[in-house]
Amino acid sequence: MTSCPLSPSVRSSSLAAARALVWGMFVSTTLLWHGTFAINSLAHRAGWRRFPTPDDSRNNFWLAILTMGEGWHNNHHHFPSAANQGLYRRELDATFWVLRAAARAGLITHLREIRPAPGRDEAGYAWRTRGAERP
Repeated sequence: MTSCPLSPSVRSSSLAAARALVWGMFVSTTLLWHGTFAINSLAHRAGWRRFPTPDDSRNNFWLAILTMGEGWHNNHHHFPSAANQGLYRRELDATFWVLRAAARAGLITHLREIRPAPGRDEAGYAWRTRGAERP
């Protein structure tokens, strides 16, 4: 009978490190790529158009849920410099929630947000910049 020269704790931590590498790097990166590719292909084919943009971008609720808000693709193409893609409360945008929390914590400055405000500009939306008052 041969024994492994490594102690059980070293074997256990090596296995944990390998699992962390697989899930933390390879699986998460693969899922991120698939999410990005899904947005860039499916969000130009399925969904609805709120704004008349020169491309074929569309908003899609199911893609937005799967990609933490990136599925509001037509909104993004109409307001490309806005940090938020969900314009209404029913348009869930978890990525923007994380960015807004980081701005409140002082980690991000000049976070550009667009919100519905009829009569404020040609599209009926108003810009708000978070963190601009900080040096």
